[in-house]
Amino acid sequence: IERLTKTAAPSGRGGRGAARGERRGGRTAAPAPMVRYSSGAQGSTLSFPPGVPTPAPLPQRPSPSGPPPRCSVPGCPHPRRYACSRTGQALCSLQCYRINLQMRLGGPEGPGSPLLAT
Repeated sequence: IERLTKTAAPSGRGGRGAARGERRGGRTAAPAPMVRYSSGAQGSTLSFPPGVPTPAPLPQRPSPSGPPPRCSVPGCPHPRRYACSRTGQALCSLQCYRINLQMRLGGPEGPGSPLLAT
């Protein structure tokens, strides 16, 4: 346990001054221009240093045209949430999936099938 809790000694490369951001000879490194992002209760800000151009805003994506797709099972008014892996039809629920399989693939299930009971 003692070996795990011991802290590592500073490396010989640069000595103690390198850990504080100093170069050899005791001089501090020149600060590099930095982009600053801050987020708070009033909102978010992005600051750029002088001389650095701000990036152009991204163009808005066009909004989807038309109404959202609906479930392909006849008589179902719900919006599409899934796609059938076998037929590729738009579906909204497991119940509509089962109805779709029976309609499209003509499975051995009859009208009183346990698949359609749910």
